[in-house]
Amino acid sequence: MKYKLTILLVIISASMLISCKGGKTEAGTDSTAVEAAGTDETVAAAAEPVYDLKALAEALEGCTNLENFKNGVAALKKDGAWLYVDKMGRFVDPVEEPEETESAELKALLRQHEYHGDFSEGLCWISEEDGMIGFIDERGEVVIPCQYEWAIDHVPADFHEGVCPVMTIPERELFSFIDKTGQLAFPGFFSTGSGFSEGLCAVCDREGHWGFLDKTGRSTFDAK
Repeated sequence: MKYKLTILLVIISASMLISCKGGKTEAGTDSTAVEAAGTDETVAAAAEPVYDLKALAEALEGCTNLENFKNGVAALKKDGAWLYVDKMGRFVDPVEEPEETESAELKALLRQHEYHGDFSEGLCWISEEDGMIGFIDERGEVVIPCQYEWAIDHVPADFHEGVCPVMTIPERELFSFIDKTGQLAFPGFFSTGSGFSEGLCAVCDREGHWGFLDKTGRSTFDAK
């Protein structure tokens, strides 16, 4: 009897060992599959937008002026007072933005042009006597000819996050965004705004309403 009991215990132990090596949990789920599922969820979460256009649209109700995001916070004006909002539409305290510096080599290169801006993302605007602007790279070569007008009242035409505002309908004072090839980055025309910052850009539409625009062309105007 003791001999049979010993054999039975050995068989049970071996079965439990095989199950453990198979990577099964108590619920019968493969632990490898659980880890893979967790990885997929992490990737999916990382791919989701880090801003809420609908919540931002609600926060901007009654806004009379708007600035770009800096370190996750944007300034907006309501009822004569400046407030600050994050990308999820929550009102927060302001934060300071660190200053950027330019190398001596790039400054020397820019002195070859009478009218120019500062380098941003490897490109810098230059202007001819007729006021049209184009862009040079860090080798001094013209990559976008001087064919565009200023976007808004001589606001610096700098590239931010791969796109730059330039005037596309001068007779109506409307601008759009171009990419680094000089082509339109996405459809849309705006009356006031600046460059992109942290995935969004503060713009004013043709009716005078302020909002945020992303680089797919979606905006808080459409999210209301």
